[in-house]
Amino acid sequence: MFPDESAAKDQAEQAYHNQSPTGATDQRVMGTAPPKVPSRLGYSLRDEAQKRAMHHHDQADKAQAAANFLAMHPEFEEFIRLIRSGSISI
Repeated sequence: MFPDESAAKDQAEQAYHNQSPTGATDQRVMGTAPPKVPSRLGYSLRDEAQKRAMHHHDQADKAQAAANFLAMHPEFEEFIRLIRSGSISI
């Protein structure tokens, strides 16, 4: 891209981001909104952190469900202990 084209493209992008559908000043210009950061990968660090947090919440829910099940069925826990000790072979 030629230098003149690059400058024209930057000016056009700046003008696009400064316009508002209501005619009011854009929040990014006023400094009240966080700047948009383009992502080459299609996701942001925030998205990745939220995804990891949801994964941990799901794992915690599964562990809690298992604990609740074993609390309601102590015979199942005894059965597993017998299998692990070799008393019962499958």
